[in-house]
Amino acid sequence: MALLLGFNRASLGSTSSILDQSNTANSSGEFLGGATGNTGILQTFTPGISGQLAQLNLLLDANGGSGNNPLTVSVYDTQNGLPHSLLGSENLYNISGQYFAWYAMDFSSLNIQLNANTLYALVFTHPVGDYVYVRGTVDDSYSRGMEFLQTSSNPSWQPDTRSQDINFQ
Repeated sequence: MALLLGFNRASLGSTSSILDQSNTANSSGEFLGGATGNTGILQTFTPGISGQLAQLNLLLDANGGSGNNPLTVSVYDTQNGLPHSLLGSENLYNISGQYFAWYAMDFSSLNIQLNANTLYALVFTHPVGDYVYVRGTVDDSYSRGMEFLQTSSNPSWQPDTRSQDINFQ
């Protein structure tokens, strides 16, 4: 999966988005929802610049799911490396197809301010009974964060041993 972190830089007199972080090497991923038992995926990240979160692009696959149930992406600040206070959430509908495609999520109306060199968390949830496949990598290719998994049998966040990081840019 890939996600785009864009920032509105009002302090520079510009409202254009700037790409800050990326992790695009993909070789694995995680199923979310359905009968997998996976109830949440978490990717921590550390912005290199301060600004407003504008957009997030994700590389997703419906994997036979209906595409009608939303993928919810929530942004949190962190405490001890895990989600703490909710900063905002967006839903993505109409995930379709049998192979990966890019989906854009607009966060600009939420006015989520992110500070440079501060750890944040993206939490992905999707209803049980329908699938979405979130693309990632088996390598620990993103040194400014890591991936965690939450399951129905273990609701506490655990480091994901199958997919080290979610792809993003």
